[in-house]
Amino acid sequence: MTTKLGPTPDELTEVTTSARFMQAISELAGLDDHQPDLDVRPGGVPVWLNTITDDYYGLTTCEVELAQQISAVARRLCAAADPSAVQTLVIPIDALVIADLLPFWRAVLGYQPRADTPDMELNDPHNRWPIVCFGQVDCRGRSATGSTWATRPAWPPG
Repeated sequence: MTTKLGPTPDELTEVTTSARFMQAISELAGLDDHQPDLDVRPGGVPVWLNTITDDYYGLTTCEVELAQQISAVARRLCAAADPSAVQTLVIPIDALVIADLLPFWRAVLGYQPRADTPDMELNDPHNRWPIVCFGQVDCRGRSATGSTWATRPAWPPG
């Protein structure tokens, strides 16, 4: 049996590069109102940019411009982006009565309702885990709210 007492030289290089990358991002202009979410992980630093207000959830031109600056920093530090990797995960849940399921999932996951769609979406307050969305379906599994994920047959069939 062996015990790992510290990082390997390769891991240390990754952490050092990640720290340099995060430091360079912290020095970019325009971070005051649009701070990215950053995580140091083995193999890289995921960067998330988003505007979240009471009536808007998504990207603005500020985030797009900041993403371009962050990409330039990454290129300068020879850090490669991997756009082929999963960037965001959304878990859709079909429900006959969303109000009956949403409180359960909120309690189990510790998530908060999304401000602009509180009766249809839950989000991790730390922006690390998947988004959970709820779609209203009828008793045959057909979408009642226009959601596109409610396309599988209802069970039991008939």
